[in-house]
Amino acid sequence: MTLLTFAILAFLSVLAAIMMITARKIVFSVFWLLLSFFTTACILLLLKAEFLAVVQILVNAGAVIISFLFVVILINLREEPKNERYHQQTKWAVLVSAILFVLVGLLLVPQGRYYTSEGMIASELVKWGGNSELVAKYLFSDYILPFEVVALVLLVAIIGVVVLAKKMPPKQKAE
Repeated sequence: MTLLTFAILAFLSVLAAIMMITARKIVFSVFWLLLSFFTTACILLLLKAEFLAVVQILVNAGAVIISFLFVVILINLREEPKNERYHQQTKWAVLVSAILFVLVGLLLVPQGRYYTSEGMIASELVKWGGNSELVAKYLFSDYILPFEVVALVLLVAIIGVVVLAKKMPPKQKAE
């Protein structure tokens, strides 16, 4: 039953990602991205990663989608003329994507790098008391530098949004 649920969620997630890329209107792309985020969060719940699922919904489905919609409204995108150049690349993009998908599958599956619910992380979870504690242990010890770099990048992004959203005063004519 869990495998069937995973397969359905994975299919929906990939379908939403494809629809996001191929949607003609940007607002529909944002909603397809939202569906992809929610299905990914459901997959994380199946993997017993409750903390990551909640973070996925709060950060990605909440903040990122609101930011995207804010940008769409702010810049007021209009319908763009159809460009045939991009439609010529579709066949090559599908071919390259299929080849990469097969290569990743061939590299990962024989070496056993996929985890089950009883994988090596399960003993760590029991030792530390739960998913949140284990994530906090690794985040604030082994991965503190990447954590701080991401915080700095987000701060720069916030400053950039404020600067872009600020209305410029009208220029005065030279007399």
